[in-house]
Amino acid sequence: MALSEEQQLEVEALCSIYEGDPSYKQIDQRTHQYLVGTEGESGSFLLEVSWPVDYPECPPTLSLDSFYNKHMSSSVKTAALNLLRQQSEAAVGMAMTYDLFDFAKENHLQLINGHSAEATSQRTSPAIPTKVSHNVFGGMEKREQLTKAQKRRLADRTDHKGELPRGWNWIDIVKQLSRTGCKDES
Repeated sequence: MALSEEQQLEVEALCSIYEGDPSYKQIDQRTHQYLVGTEGESGSFLLEVSWPVDYPECPPTLSLDSFYNKHMSSSVKTAALNLLRQQSEAAVGMAMTYDLFDFAKENHLQLINGHSAEATSQRTSPAIPTKVSHNVFGGMEKREQLTKAQKRRLADRTDHKGELPRGWNWIDIVKQLSRTGCKDES
């Protein structure tokens, strides 16, 4: 379906405001996402705002159900969505997507308050030893990607086991002494 004139103006405004911002993503004409917090931190989350056909005369659909938010408990998601829905219902009749993203950024800590309390209780619980990962990618740290040339140079310096040969960083003593000379003890 085609967007109304108000919706088209809001899409243009969002695109110009968030131009070059890696946290914002327009999924389609009616669905927009914003990453609140720093990517990779346990408190960050991805807020999705979807417009119904009669938006802005009715509130948008808000969602925290993306895979990125799998580290958040359902109770924290529910509490955050309730606060965000209150904001959207107060702004019915006006373009509100930017305001919702801005509210989420400004109240980030309040929205994830339950999440940090749960993570703390998991870390300090003596009965169940659990490892709390602060990485949203399943606990695996993101490794730096090497180019083919860098991989080739690394393979040339290492043996078949991936280890550097013994003495690879030793100073050539004879060469060093020939440059500096030796001291006479007399």
